[in-house]
Amino acid sequence: MVVDIMKLEKLKRTINNIKSAQIKKGNSSGDEISADKLTDVIEDIKATYKDTRLEEKLDTIIGSIKSTYIRNWKNENKDFVNLVVDNLNPDRGLPTPVLSVCGKGTREIRFTQYLAYYLDASNNHGLGCKLLQSILDKECKEAGLSQDWYRNCSVETEYHLGNIETENGNVASIADIVIIGDDFMIIMEHKILSGESEHPEVNIGQLERYNKVIENNDKYEGKDKLKILMEPTPGNAEKYDDWRQLSHQELVNRGFKLLNNNSLSTIARNNLIRLLIDLAAGPYEIMLEELETIYSLGKSLMEEQFNVQRAVRFDRLTGEHEQIIEIILEG
Repeated sequence: MVVDIMKLEKLKRTINNIKSAQIKKGNSSGDEISADKLTDVIEDIKATYKDTRLEEKLDTIIGSIKSTYIRNWKNENKDFVNLVVDNLNPDRGLPTPVLSVCGKGTREIRFTQYLAYYLDASNNHGLGCKLLQSILDKECKEAGLSQDWYRNCSVETEYHLGNIETENGNVASIADIVIIGDDFMIIMEHKILSGESEHPEVNIGQLERYNKVIENNDKYEGKDKLKILMEPTPGNAEKYDDWRQLSHQELVNRGFKLLNNNSLSTIARNNLIRLLIDLAAGPYEIMLEELETIYSLGKSLMEEQFNVQRAVRFDRLTGEHEQIIEIILEG
């Protein structure tokens, strides 16, 4: 069997591309090749060229590619894997999200009160107004509020915005959290599992009801209004007129940066870590199971013969739980 020269050159280019590709966690876009695609590429090459002399050469090259990938993965990830294994050992305890363990992790009112407590500078959590500033400063600056907007705010939960009149009486509009300053108000609505609450007497959505109540209430006249919709994952905030979306992921990212503030007391820092764990963990049973899996995979990757599938799964799970792992390593 004569090997076509053009095909051989194409094969060489393919192999060289594989060698020079940057293999990154969970990324198979563009010119990069992810670990879970590597085996498919190799098998395609072997299936295309059946000549025994060429296949023997290919086996050598493919073996070199595999060993290069394994060596690079270990060099790039060894310190991180060892750190994860040291800190995720189930025998030494895993982080406990308070609300989830108590069965309240998806109860919006309990979760909202928990978050509001730490946003309120008058409470004795030790954070002062630092968390409030960290979480909402970006949106407040974009809305044109003053540079020190977060000082001397009051934080209210289950705040009665007003009523909408219907044929059968008034329908109350109650916001989860309202932050009130001298010349502004921030309305925060929190959705964990449910969507907008409907009311049989009103044929418009919950957020639109809030908009109408705010527009028609004289006591809000002259105040800047900032409306925030908090949800566990990023969604379609653009469908809500003038409501900005803040996901739990982004909220945790902003709170996590505050952990690096050297002015925090030990108590304030520990309080913040507990809050961020609850925000980042999601359903506790799922989080616990997958953290244990990450620990087992990491341990096997360091102590046993290297396995590409384990490495891919480790990369995927650590990527999915990046925030909670960062909090554990930071704490």
